[in-house]
Amino acid sequence: MKSLGILFVVLLGVMAGIWLWPQDQQSDPTVSLSASPSSAASPSEAPSTSALPLASATPIPSITPVVSKNYTIAIRASGVVPKELAIRPGDSVTFVNEEVEGAWPASDPHPSHTLCPFFDVKKRMAIGESYTVTFPEVKTCSFHSHTNPSTIFKGVIRVQ
Repeated sequence: MKSLGILFVVLLGVMAGIWLWPQDQQSDPTVSLSASPSSAASPSEAPSTSALPLASATPIPSITPVVSKNYTIAIRASGVVPKELAIRPGDSVTFVNEEVEGAWPASDPHPSHTLCPFFDVKKRMAIGESYTVTFPEVKTCSFHSHTNPSTIFKGVIRVQ
């Protein structure tokens, strides 16, 4: 009879231990917890999107890199060729002095060259010499030869 009483007390203690055992220490990694409908989650408690199934994820669009281009304007005795050029931001233009000793391509107005201040070779070019300028933004840049501003050495570059 005494051993039956001890067994009863031990069994009662085990049952009380199971009933009183803290629930948060019994975690199952396959079970995810969520807030009950009556409780509002704070922004820091927002569910992670990494738990969403892959089928509901938005596909990432493919991105085609923009490749800048380089255009050429020839400086000749008859003027610049071409006289007008349409390009995109980030494209470059190379001025090649084919026939005019001392040509000096620069943006308008003469003599300050402030319309597109980044566009000014800042020196006389020898025949055979070239100068490349990159156009960073949408803008229309008219230009001339600083050494002959009123002659046929004029043109327009439209960055669009």
